[in-house]
Amino acid sequence: MDRAPRTDVDLRHVAALTDDTGIFQHAYFGVPDPHHGYCTDDNARALIVAVRARACGLALPDRVDPMRYLAFLRAAFDPARGVLRNFLGWDRRWREDEGSEDAQARGVWALAEAAAQRDDPVLAEAAGALFDAALPRIARLEALRARAFAILALARRTDERPDGHAAGILRRHAAALEDAFRVASGPGWAWFEDAVTYDNGRLPQALLAASAALDARRWRDVGLEALRFLLDGQTGPGGVLKLVGNRGWWRRGSRPAPFDEQPLEPAALVEACLLAARITGDRAWRAEAERCHRWYHGGNVLGLSLYDPHTGGCFDGLEPDGVNRNRGAEATLSLALSALALRAGVREPAR
Repeated sequence: MDRAPRTDVDLRHVAALTDDTGIFQHAYFGVPDPHHGYCTDDNARALIVAVRARACGLALPDRVDPMRYLAFLRAAFDPARGVLRNFLGWDRRWREDEGSEDAQARGVWALAEAAAQRDDPVLAEAAGALFDAALPRIARLEALRARAFAILALARRTDERPDGHAAGILRRHAAALEDAFRVASGPGWAWFEDAVTYDNGRLPQALLAASAALDARRWRDVGLEALRFLLDGQTGPGGVLKLVGNRGWWRRGSRPAPFDEQPLEPAALVEACLLAARITGDRAWRAEAERCHRWYHGGNVLGLSLYDPHTGGCFDGLEPDGVNRNRGAEATLSLALSALALRAGVREPAR
């Protein structure tokens, strides 16, 4: 039997990557890299990590402050246009007028998580107000992953505060994901598109969250089918997780690209599997979550740990000849999210 996975949460490198503005996107090896500045995507992830870690009773390093990451999102929000900007240079100048749809939705997901923190009413009040201000743009999202992040945000928000308008937006995005699945899937291909690309576990996770929030069995069934397809298609020798590589992805009719494997992926799969376990009552999904988390600690095709015990960071990827020695925010926060999910479980509502 496999040993229990490591679920310790090491936030030292999150703290090292964070300054008075927020968390840097990238690192040069283990050193924050100011050349690439900051982004809403990573500050949103950092906010989720901070509030979930605190909810688990963990002591946060001084720099890992939910208020700091929320303040970044407040600065990113353009009230005149109702949108979040994404990329901020080290010179504190925004690089665009509007961030990607993924950035909009990831930001709002983090706001929903922060707004649910009843033990911190100051944080929750500000996050909730910013969530409401950003909601009109979220209603107009079209990209599939952005819809998925929005569903996770809306399910979290409506669980804390019933809201018919938000529930209606959630329903529309979930229906759009279901429609995409019905159109794209076929024999041997249970997926939403003609390619499996990035942050893939969030798509089935979103439909599972929507099914729980709105008691829609058909979304549960699609979510479970897509999640099973992802897991079966990403199982390597010896049963280890073998992720789709970003050098070509996995296109219908082709084999998955073997490398580079990205730390973003296991965290999404872990949360999706844990939610599947809660909804179905089947502990086999918990075992799958643990298998996915082991990827970070050597349960991968190269048998290499991506956790760096010297810094507390996570290496940026698994390459043909070893690990990418940089330890950026996305990778490090993904490892933390995965461990936190296993420690406490995801918090989307379950039936």
